[in-house]
Amino acid sequence: AATLERLGVSAQTTGKITDQLTKGMGMSAQQAMDTNNELARAAMGIGVPVGKMAQEFENAMPALAHYGKEAPKIFKKVMAAAKGLGVEMNTLLGFTNQFDTFEGAATAVGKLNNILGGDLFNSYEMINATEEERIELMLRNLELSGKSFDSMDRFEKKALANAAGITDMAEANKLFSGGLSAYQQAQADVEANAVSQKELEERTQAAVSVQEKMNQVMESFSILVQPIVSALHGLFNILLKVND
Repeated sequence: AATLERLGVSAQTTGKITDQLTKGMGMSAQQAMDTNNELARAAMGIGVPVGKMAQEFENAMPALAHYGKEAPKIFKKVMAAAKGLGVEMNTLLGFTNQFDTFEGAATAVGKLNNILGGDLFNSYEMINATEEERIELMLRNLELSGKSFDSMDRFEKKALANAAGITDMAEANKLFSGGLSAYQQAQADVEANAVSQKELEERTQAAVSVQEKMNQVMESFSILVQPIVSALHGLFNILLKVND
């Protein structure tokens, strides 16, 4: 917790994540520690603040907990997609969560097939797919339909966003305009660019060094202004006596 705190993760967030990993997923304390480090290394690799990555993971746990020990792996891929496409994590999870039930999947698939034409989507396939696979299927099928989100009129765009469970059209624009190639590149980047444990330790140490230097500056400043503070204190005492 102390190490991650230097990288911007609050001790409270680390505690909650560790609790979820150990009690909710059956990990050992060492496995939970390794997972926290793994998330930190992935965040650095794709250019996401470590604190944001940890907070997003904590927020996503209710939706991903059913994957058990695979949840962190799924999360990293969805987070990479969010970063690569420029959308919020909850936008992607809002889209994928509707396929967790047969009723929800059937409804969403019916809407998507009606908008894009044909039978591109299959309820059973979407139910059995993991979160990051569902996102890829969405973007792939949009491409296979021969339609382009950018060329759709505003009513078609709204209909597609609604079918995908997205209410924020700004988010929908970023998701669908990014397309399959941006998504696949983001998935490749999260694996290829994750920093090593050694680099994580070096960056942590660098963060400590910066903090220590800041502390030294503040201490020096305190020493520098102390005579001024003392002089002002004496002056105010004199003025108070004069007024008395």
